[in-house]
Amino acid sequence: MKRYIPLFALLALVLSACTIRIDLGVNVNEDESGTFDLFMGFDEDLRQLMEQGGGGDLDITDQLSDAPDNWTVEEVSEDGFEGVRI
Repeated sequence: MKRYIPLFALLALVLSACTIRIDLGVNVNEDESGTFDLFMGFDEDLRQLMEQGGGGDLDITDQLSDAPDNWTVEEVSEDGFEGVRI
């Protein structure tokens, strides 16, 4: 029965109206240096579903606390999504 739990969780996510938003940007300079920008956010429905399912608080910045020194990690709330920008 335990092997079916991830399947049920995935099915619940698909059948719900939850939304994950991912924005990815890459800027390359003429000297071949550049920057990489990533936003990953969850809508309120998904956050509530994850917390009810035992996922706890979705504090992504804690999980990224060991990011490289030259990275910036910030919590962002925009357009109804809460997430992180790296």
